[in-house]
Amino acid sequence: MEKMDEFTYDTVPDNYREKYEKCQKNRIDAFVIVAGYGVLLIAVMLQAVGVLAGWRPVLAMMALAAAAEAVVLGIVRLCYHCSGKKLAALIRSREQSSLVGTFYPDYLFVAYGDGRKESISYSDITAVRETEAYFDICSGAAGLRLDKKYLGRDGILCLRNKMKKHCPHKYTCGLLPEDEPLCIEIGWGEGDREQAVECASMYMLYRLRYYYSEKRAGFASVLAAAVFFMNIRNPMLTVMVCMCLIVGVSMLIILVRWLVFWLTLKATKKNYANRPQDAKTIVELSAEELVIHTYNRVIGLPLDKLESVTEGERFFAVNDQFIFKGDMSGEEQSVLRGRLKKYCREGFRYIDAADPVRNQQIRSAVSFVVQLLFIILIILNYHAHPLRTGESFKSGTAPEERQGKSEEKTDGVPAVPYVDTPDRDALHLGSRELRIEDCYCDNAVNLSSRFYIENGILYGISANEHGELGRGDTKGHINARGYYPPYEIADGVKHVALGKYFMLFINEENELWGTGDIPGTEGKMKVTKLMDHVRFAACTEEAMAVLKEDGTVWCGGTVKDLSGAGIVSYNGLEQTLSHMKYVTAGQNTLAAISDDNVLWTWGDNSYGQCGLPAAKEKVLAEPVQVREKVKSVWADALLYDSPEQYPLYDRKEPLSYVRHQTYIQQTDGEVYACGENLASGGEDVFVRVMLQQTDVR
Repeated sequence: MEKMDEFTYDTVPDNYREKYEKCQKNRIDAFVIVAGYGVLLIAVMLQAVGVLAGWRPVLAMMALAAAAEAVVLGIVRLCYHCSGKKLAALIRSREQSSLVGTFYPDYLFVAYGDGRKESISYSDITAVRETEAYFDICSGAAGLRLDKKYLGRDGILCLRNKMKKHCPHKYTCGLLPEDEPLCIEIGWGEGDREQAVECASMYMLYRLRYYYSEKRAGFASVLAAAVFFMNIRNPMLTVMVCMCLIVGVSMLIILVRWLVFWLTLKATKKNYANRPQDAKTIVELSAEELVIHTYNRVIGLPLDKLESVTEGERFFAVNDQFIFKGDMSGEEQSVLRGRLKKYCREGFRYIDAADPVRNQQIRSAVSFVVQLLFIILIILNYHAHPLRTGESFKSGTAPEERQGKSEEKTDGVPAVPYVDTPDRDALHLGSRELRIEDCYCDNAVNLSSRFYIENGILYGISANEHGELGRGDTKGHINARGYYPPYEIADGVKHVALGKYFMLFINEENELWGTGDIPGTEGKMKVTKLMDHVRFAACTEEAMAVLKEDGTVWCGGTVKDLSGAGIVSYNGLEQTLSHMKYVTAGQNTLAAISDDNVLWTWGDNSYGQCGLPAAKEKVLAEPVQVREKVKSVWADALLYDSPEQYPLYDRKEPLSYVRHQTYIQQTDGEVYACGENLASGGEDVFVRVMLQQTDVR
């Protein structure tokens, strides 16, 4: 037989199921935290290898971090496990009295939470009475009394309409007229002041659950540690601070949570302490507004602005305005509840915020103390370590021995540092002349985008916040799986370059096209042609350099220094150089090679990466000749093309290419470098380096 409609009578408080689901998701949260910490620890280990005195400090630090993490997560998991078991038992007991009612043409079918089932024929129903508090269905075989507290708004409407339809002569209504104004006076008896403070405290903790979670704290701490990790150069200090940050941020979140709760609780106690004993709270509800009169203020809440209503055993909270029930009668509670459900619709929630405040404070305090002990151990280990100043040593020997080896010379010539490169063949070191075709890039990556070329087709994967995909909008276009899918941009493409907020590419016709916030333009949401007769293009974060077929170099945008201050800003695309055969760019440094193999550089020179002593010139607004007999130049990364942009930044031994370093190959085949962590001690800042291939794919 075809069923007509149904309603749900759920006696389980909303917060019970929410808390239980959180307990069940704890495994996922714990996995996310452990994975995040693990990635960071691996990065720290890679930086520390060859820097600290052997593997023992690295392994000890990792073991200490793993132990602390296991203890903290173990406590969290244990608390969640105990809470989950308790909540599961409470939910099962409450579900015994829950039911689902289904209306059929001839009878009402009821399925109880304990497994019982019964049918109530409409002809057997002797009376149906609806009041503000409940539905009472009387029958010869069985009766049904349903408290409206546990019925949603849709369930109430369903019951009312179906009973009127199937039992029209047996239905009686005891409801107040809907347009009748409501006025309730709430007085307090002895002991209500303390109860009100306790209820307010529990409600505050219920609200605060939205602002703290182990997963959120884990992500924030790992992010903070990673930012510090990328900006500090003292290896041992890096290890210590990163380990402190990954727990310190979590501790800070706990402290903030405590502080918010304490301040709110203090204000609540003060407010209730100043309340006269005979003062009453008056709640007035009209067709347009809910007005709350307290002893010291009047609060008006328009009914069309009601976002949430939360009811507990002894309180209502309307848009976070706390109303203690006091001596409010059951009938008054029912009338107020019914009106609020009507206006708030799906925003009404019934909770049982009965978890003692003390229990929650104890759990947070234990987690806080464990993490604090971990930080203390890290700091003690740091101060006890002989190599905390960050000297660079090889592993396996004593500090004094390693210091001596680092200063060894071969035939009076200082040892040549080794530099990793992911692909020696991609550099074309054996060729006599620079070929522009060897410098083309088919994979450009930054923090929010990746653009790559396959079979001459340019694809983009991007958040598209600045229109980098050229679709005419700034939408991310996430697919059903939550990923940014590859988007086909153009075909016949041979080179792609990527800035911070824009993308450039060159096609087979040697035309330069671009999308996004292109320097020197007003920004292009769609793929736009910028120039003809282009040989090559490169990008800094907010500027671009274009090499044309006639040997001229054109620049646009703003070249900035490390602090973000502008070094030089171009008005549109300006010709900067002529008689050039190659141009490239790093983070904020540009370089070009002339037809007669002279190297020109300009931009940020904070570390000497432009080939001039940083003590003399921190920035170069104009191109400057820095070296002759140069065949090739790489800024920031020693490669023409790679699956990853700037890999191995944090490797310290053997010496790797990092940001703020420039590499050149001279016409005699030797490779030199200048910039961060490279210093010759004279006017010529370039030092000779040896290349070795390291697979990072």
